[in-house]
Amino acid sequence: MENKPSESGRQVIELPNRKKIAYKCWDESKKMWHIAAPAMLTAVTQFSIGFVTAAFIGHLGDVELAAVSVVQNVIEGFVYGLMLGMGSALETLCGQAVGAGQLNMLGIYLQRSWIITGVTALVSNTMLCLLITNTKAPSSKQKYL
Repeated sequence: MENKPSESGRQVIELPNRKKIAYKCWDESKKMWHIAAPAMLTAVTQFSIGFVTAAFIGHLGDVELAAVSVVQNVIEGFVYGLMLGMGSALETLCGQAVGAGQLNMLGIYLQRSWIITGVTALVSNTMLCLLITNTKAPSSKQKYL
């Protein structure tokens, strides 16, 4: 670093390789965008699916819109809550089983998760029918699913 006097008489500290630092920052930023851009695009498109579906179904009628809204909320609750939670737990347990060399436990964990996921899928239709008391909506919900 050099200290140079400026026109106002104050000392100015000049940083070495300012272009090199800027290039490194730009290079790191590009690398982060390569990782973050697909995740951002995925989040936007996941939200857009429900939004666009509701916008189009809204043109059909109030009962259909209510049915689709309930189905989307139940799907979010089950899929994002229970199913992704099950996937995260399974990922942890399977990683531990493989790391410990217990491959038989890996199969047991997979089978248990399949059973829980299957039971949840079977029960979800019944839960949908319990959520709305309107007589037309359950058939509309079942058609949407």
